[in-house]
Amino acid sequence: MITVLTVRTNGLLDSPNGAGNAIANGGTYAANDNSHSWSVRGELLLEGNWGQFDQFTSVEGNTAGTLLGLAYWDTGSGDLPLVPNGQSGWIVDGQMQFDGSNLYAAYSTTSTDGVPADPNSLTVAYGIYLDANWEAYARYQSIDPDVAGQIDSEIYTVGINYYLAGNNAKWSLDYSWADEGVNANAQLGWQGATALQDEDMLRMQLQFAF
Repeated sequence: MITVLTVRTNGLLDSPNGAGNAIANGGTYAANDNSHSWSVRGELLLEGNWGQFDQFTSVEGNTAGTLLGLAYWDTGSGDLPLVPNGQSGWIVDGQMQFDGSNLYAAYSTTSTDGVPADPNSLTVAYGIYLDANWEAYARYQSIDPDVAGQIDSEIYTVGINYYLAGNNAKWSLDYSWADEGVNANAQLGWQGATALQDEDMLRMQLQFAF
């Protein structure tokens, strides 16, 4: 079992890896004065070896593996208007790798002190190799913001990856359907739709790792 502990002082951490904090990207550090921020994560390897989970996929010929993870994060009080009393949250996730396919699931929940809201989300994804370079995948996401004025979302995605140079260069094409509405998210490409509407998105991207 491996446990990694990260401690940050005088900085907001509103997700386990510090991404997406309430200060806009590129914002000044001085504006981010929560009393403390920290996160801890433990991982338990049930089957396989640690190295195979360096990649989020499993090519044909790979050894079967199972990895479970649990993370907790917390921010102290500060003067940010969105989270003046601090936040905390849990994420539990699991990965299973097989001979040419892989399964992933994660559940997260967040609690903001002094606010009667507990947003949560569930993600389940499965991928399978069609040959040495092509991988088909499907993903289900359930998102409950638990915030007035925002709606619950269920998002279904199917796609395909083409590995030009393994995980160092990958081309992806996917189609997503948000059933009964989705909240706007510029980073992911969602425009926003009411609970009486559906929204579709076709997305293509190239990914390079160095």
